[in-house]
Amino acid sequence: MFDEEWAVVGSSVVSRRRLAAWQDGDPRLRGCRSPADLIARIRHGDLFDSRELCHGLLALVGHDEFAVRVLLQAMMPSLTNELVRLLVPVRASSSTSFTADDGEVDQILVCAANQAVHEHAGSISMWPMSDLVHRTHRLVVQRIRHERRWMSANCVTDEVLFGTVAPPPGEEPDSSVEALAVLLRDVAREGRVAKADVALVWKSRLAGFDSAEMAGELGVSTDTFLRRRHRAESRIVEAMREVA
Repeated sequence: MFDEEWAVVGSSVVSRRRLAAWQDGDPRLRGCRSPADLIARIRHGDLFDSRELCHGLLALVGHDEFAVRVLLQAMMPSLTNELVRLLVPVRASSSTSFTADDGEVDQILVCAANQAVHEHAGSISMWPMSDLVHRTHRLVVQRIRHERRWMSANCVTDEVLFGTVAPPPGEEPDSSVEALAVLLRDVAREGRVAKADVALVWKSRLAGFDSAEMAGELGVSTDTFLRRRHRAESRIVEAMREVA
């Protein structure tokens, strides 16, 4: 998830200078030869040493994003386990709109871990790494539950979702808006596109919900919502091309 980026960032001259600056101001961080050494000691050192290093980094996260990045890298084994144990099965489930190629579950995990680190800024708890991992898990579970509630409440049906009646056979719809409603109803009925994709496009394109409202309803950022809608619309277009 982060390893390729870290191979560059963690070994850079800038990162070593940043570590040296931290060590000048905080004796808890002294003795580490590099950011990679710092992470190795957090992961594999004795509990007291690991705790002191985490405390030193947590003291910095409020104003230093590189400290956040180091903590996220230190959490990587646990984050990978969370991805495999929880998010990969969810991505394959019809109870959510996640797909294998959209990268959204990775983003959920990274955002949750990032939030957990910032929530614990300045913490001097007894078990800081455990606190971060378990808070990340809780945030991920909340996000999955939100997604499932949204899916359950937004099933695609003609009456509830579309609120429109198809024109009689052989007649053209009166407008491009009606044409889109008919198109979405058809692909939903025929099962060529996931119902979640149709629901998302209908609500944002036909039902009057703006991007910020939809993002809030889904519990994601507006940018994430726009990317999700673009993927949904692309799948709808591709389904229509296959039929044509």
